[in-house]
Amino acid sequence: MEAFRTHSNPLLYPDTDWMKVLFESTSPQTQANLNISGGTDRVRYFVSMGMLDQKVSLKIMTHVMMVTLIITAIIIVPIWTSISLKPLC
Repeated sequence: MEAFRTHSNPLLYPDTDWMKVLFESTSPQTQANLNISGGTDRVRYFVSMGMLDQKVSLKIMTHVMMVTLIITAIIIVPIWTSISLKPLC
């Protein structure tokens, strides 16, 4: 333990911080979202798109990029627009 503490023999008792050797201290990330909604009295719609871009924080993988794209679409068409009740008499 003394050799680790004093760094007296770095070949037999290395003192390597592997987190600093392998990983960057920061990794940039970008997120963007776009929502569109609208419609008429008969049809409603909602479209959502999202993108997440993350750079890899490993120092040995400098040209790798992860991109996630999510698209959601919802269209609502009511079956009955109105219901009216009339008395039978």
